[in-house]
Amino acid sequence: MKKLLALPLLFLLFCCKAVQQPAVTLNTVHFNKFNDNQSLYQKLGINDPDALIVSVLIYSSWSWGKSTSYLAVLSDGRMFKYHHHVHSLQYEDELRSAEITDVQEKEKFLKLINATADINPDKLDIQVNEKGKKMLIYDAAQYEITLCRGSNVLELNSYAPYDFIKYGAIGKEDRQKLIDFADEMYFYNDLFRHIIYIEFDADEEGSSITEDKHKTEFKLLPAIRDDKFVYNPDKHKVKEVLFDDVKDKLLTKKKAVKSFEDYTQDKVDGFLKNTGNNPRMIAPSAYYYPSVYFSKIYLYKKTDEKKGLLYEVDWYCKAPKMAYEK
Repeated sequence: MKKLLALPLLFLLFCCKAVQQPAVTLNTVHFNKFNDNQSLYQKLGINDPDALIVSVLIYSSWSWGKSTSYLAVLSDGRMFKYHHHVHSLQYEDELRSAEITDVQEKEKFLKLINATADINPDKLDIQVNEKGKKMLIYDAAQYEITLCRGSNVLELNSYAPYDFIKYGAIGKEDRQKLIDFADEMYFYNDLFRHIIYIEFDADEEGSSITEDKHKTEFKLLPAIRDDKFVYNPDKHKVKEVLFDDVKDKLLTKKKAVKSFEDYTQDKVDGFLKNTGNNPRMIAPSAYYYPSVYFSKIYLYKKTDEKKGLLYEVDWYCKAPKMAYEK
């Protein structure tokens, strides 16, 4: 029987003025190397041996590389978030980080960490439904979550949790807790993506609005690959705002397109530089679209000279033609 060790998290809760919660019990797993032969603490530049580190990796056979988010809670109560994306053996984004200083945000993450004590690792990969029937799912996402402090490690791994929940596998409650945890610990948007605000002028030449009960589509010139902005009330929000509160953030469509193209070109240039212009490697511009580059996209439509509606939207373009397409 494996010996169980308790991960002392309570001191973290006191540091951040959070409500005291039970400590997490961890299986004894020796952890000393990361996939690039550096220790995880060295990789993140952490010299605190008592720091708690959480890593969240979600990927599938369809993933373009692997993205990992990390949360580090130091013994003095400071907290940092990180994200690192590896596109291939030849190309990866830099590791980015930021300190979390908001007290409520710190308390949220500490509660999430302690809530892992309620997840049963043995139920995360049961591939049998409640009637005892074996279930087979292919080409889905693998979730790999690790909490470590020194040599004490808790590993929570689950294959295709969304799918097994959908089709009624045993352990759906534990899988859902894992998904909720992973969603909150995903820091790519915070560290790599931007928020963009675009002004929609209904009177401008080439602008149009198409509405039905499911969505509203906005079009503006200049167009890139017949692009459109889509507001979906099932997942997006709209609110009335004063023009003075957003005017300094607003971009014209022309400037928004230039921002997107510059961002895309930087990605392509970095990819080509790191892959030695290998013609067998496909540059990321073939896969990335505006809604992937920006964490939030807002469209401002004025209702009068002093105020307007701010729509959260997705920005869609037609797929670009590949070099081999005619």
